[in-house]
Amino acid sequence: MQTELPFKWKLFRILNYFHIGSVMGIVIFIWDSRNEIDFTDSEVLSVFTIVMLSFFFLLLNSYINLLNLKKHYPGRSPGNKLQKFSLFLLLFSVIFVLVLAIMTAIIFLDALMMSQHSDWDIRSIGLMISLTMLCLTAVPIFEKQFILCNLIRRNYHSGIDPLTGTADRP
Repeated sequence: MQTELPFKWKLFRILNYFHIGSVMGIVIFIWDSRNEIDFTDSEVLSVFTIVMLSFFFLLLNSYINLLNLKKHYPGRSPGNKLQKFSLFLLLFSVIFVLVLAIMTAIIFLDALMMSQHSDWDIRSIGLMISLTMLCLTAVPIFEKQFILCNLIRRNYHSGIDPLTGTADRP
């Protein structure tokens, strides 16, 4: 039986979908620009692979958030492996988004200082919008993700019968 979600969790779900959309926009931009990248250099190939894997982890993090909200909220245990993997993705995502936010700010400020923003094409503007949206949606998502994991764990443990060690729900 699925319970009605409070507003903050509905907002969390919507933000995760925006997060997925902005990551997909960035990935499409990077994939579209791959013809301009020299992959014969192993360092460039390594950086490209790491960046694409990092965006994949961001997508996976949002997907697991949506999965936890749908299948495990309010108090069904997601299992120890999924909890640990979710925590790993949360920590990795926070670090990666911080790096992206710093890079976005530097690129944006550099473009403003050099007055090069008039030379931007629609792809560059779309990339900056996607990066900004990704960074802005990440903060409340990461906060609510941490709260959601703790809430599910607490609700699950409060529903366990101390005498039998089993949950009192199906």
